Amino acid sequence: MLMIHLYFKSVICDAGRVRMDWFYQLAKDDYWMTFNMLGTKFLKWLDDKFPTIVAAIIIFIISWFLIKLLIKMLSKGLKRSKIDVTLHAFIKSLVKITLIVLLSISIATMLGLPSTSLVTPLGAVGLALSLAVKDGLANLAGGLILLASKPFV
Repeated sequence: MLMIHLYFKSVICDAGRVRMDWFYQLAKDDYWMTFNMLGTKFLKWLDDKFPTIVAAIIIFIISWFLIKLLIKMLSKGLKRSKIDVTLHAFIKSLVKITLIVLLSISIATMLGLPSTSLVTPLGAVGLALSLAVKDGLANLAGGLILLASKPFV
């Protein structure tokens, strides 16, 4: 402890010979009081939010299993359908990503984050990506329409 005390006392700022007495004073006097106060605030916050956090974890786990079950049901339904096999992986991944994003937004909203601050960046990212790859998306959509409608068979 004495070594740390001497180290903080001898710290010199880059600007010259100005001693960092404020840093030494903070380390000497207020560090443990500040640490204790932060610990108390964290425990109070955890005590207030613990039931919400547990409920969010339970809902996440149940929803994750439901998403997996829905994907399996979708896979079985797609195998029995007349949709081309090449579209199966695309449809399953699209549904899975959509459900995971909706689950993430609902869990974050449950934990107290405002949903507008989560949905707005998603919309902006979607707009930016669609404008950046609009020609490729047009070709992809055309290919999916051709695969789904099978006009040449």
